[in-house]
Amino acid sequence: MRVKALVLAAALLPTTSFAQTYIGFSVGQGQFRGTELNASGYGQTAMDIEVDIDKSSLAGSLYAGYQFNPFFAVELTAGGIDAISVDSVSVGRMMYVAAAPKVSYPIARNFQVFGKWGIAQFSAETIINTGYWGDYTTDDSVTSQMFSLGAEYALNNSAAVRVSWDYLRPELDLGTYNGISANVATDIHILSVGLNYHF
Repeated sequence: MRVKALVLAAALLPTTSFAQTYIGFSVGQGQFRGTELNASGYGQTAMDIEVDIDKSSLAGSLYAGYQFNPFFAVELTAGGIDAISVDSVSVGRMMYVAAAPKVSYPIARNFQVFGKWGIAQFSAETIINTGYWGDYTTDDSVTSQMFSLGAEYALNNSAAVRVSWDYLRPELDLGTYNGISANVATDIHILSVGLNYHF
C-alpha cells in the first residue's frame, strides 16, 4: 500500500511542483476607435451616430495570476488609461479590473503565446463643455468582455517579458441633459510590454 501511495505521489509531483503564483506590470498605449453615440429624447426614436475618433493615450496595468500547469492559468488585472479629449468632450479616470482564464501554448523552451477571454469592470468620467451652460460631468461603470493575445519570453526561471494586445468595448451612460439621454460605446485597443515574476 505504501509503495502504491509513493508511486501515485511521484506521478502527481510534476504537475504540483509546476503550479506557480506570479505578479507583473505593463505599460503601453491605448487606442480608441469605432466610437458610436446613441441619443434619444422628446419622444423621438434613438439616433445612432458614428464618431470618427482616432486617439491614443498612455496605458498601464498591474496583474497577478496562478499558473496551474504550462497551459492554463487564471489572471487578474487592474489597469488605467490616461484621459483623451475630442472637441468639447473629454474622458478621464478610465480604470478597469478584469478576471480571465489564460491559455498558453509553448513554442520553444523559453517562448510561449497565450490568449485570454474574460470579464472587465470599466469606469470613466466624461466631461462635456456645453459652452454657455458650463461643463456637464457624468461618471459611469459598466461590465464589458475583454479579449487578449500575447507572447512571453522567459529570461530565467523566475522572470519573463510579455508583449500583449487587449481589447474591450465598454458602453458608457452619459446621462440625461435637456431631455436627451445618451450613451457612447468605443473600441479600446491596448498594446503593451510587461515584466512578470514567478514565485
